[in-house]
Amino acid sequence: MEGATVIYVATDGNLAGLIAISDPVKATTPDALKALRQAGIRIVMLTGDNQLTAEAVARKLGIDEVEAGILPDGKKQ
Repeated sequence: MEGATVIYVATDGNLAGLIAISDPVKATTPDALKALRQAGIRIVMLTGDNQLTAEAVARKLGIDEVEAGILPDGKKQ
């Protein structure tokens, strides 16, 4: 599932299943990003998600610059 973080579930060391977790993109996000681009603002996605998940979401939104695995304090910098 593109844009989702996959969690492996095991019982007694054996794979029991997979769980895919995703946070849907808000309906207003594409228009907001378009307005920022038109204003000449550089868009960089900073997220605590893993790199693969972040890249999938960024691709969907047309964001070229992604910094993944960032903790909340790191986003302030």
